[in-house]
Amino acid sequence: HGLDGYANQQHIKQRIAATPELSICQAVLKDDPAHKGIGRATHFVSWWLGTPLADVLSALEAYEAAQPPRTKKEGPIIWWVCDFSIPQNKTRQPISRLPLIVKAIGHTVMLLDPWNDPWTLKRIWCLWEVLQTEASRSKFEVVMSASQAAAFEKVLVEEFDRIAGAVGAVDVREASAFNPADREMIMGKMEEMAGAT
Repeated sequence: HGLDGYANQQHIKQRIAATPELSICQAVLKDDPAHKGIGRATHFVSWWLGTPLADVLSALEAYEAAQPPRTKKEGPIIWWVCDFSIPQNKTRQPISRLPLIVKAIGHTVMLLDPWNDPWTLKRIWCLWEVLQTEASRSKFEVVMSASQAAAFEKVLVEEFDRIAGAVGAVDVREASAFNPADREMIMGKMEEMAGAT
């Protein structure tokens, strides 16, 4: 499958071992404060870390290609991707600020891969990101890699009912997490939010 988010995190830890308190973006900016590829994020990426980075990149490139030209004031799309934006250390401190991060960016793009059984809709962190997107009234869109988009388009034309079945199968109670404590914490927060409405 190639390099995925989990393997990438290990690679990043090795790359910035001398400064584990920094994200890879912060480490790059420390070395090159004028780096053009890093700036204030315009789009938050919700994705399952087991997805090959090549598929993530394919989906984000397709998304950008489908967008109307951005104005000079808007500037380029700058993606907030957890592997690069969160320090890859044991404190995981920015994770607790996820609701604020999602709200500040104001635009979430979720990767659906595969389109008919997306991992993002089975992962508690991704569902938490969607909930925070909705709670903050941020914009929400979905993207697919080129191969998944082609498969989706075929089904859209030939078997539309399969799409409704795939979306209707989401059950947050069945969502998993790499760290069981994360799942427990997020489920508790979701229940608190549900009780407050």
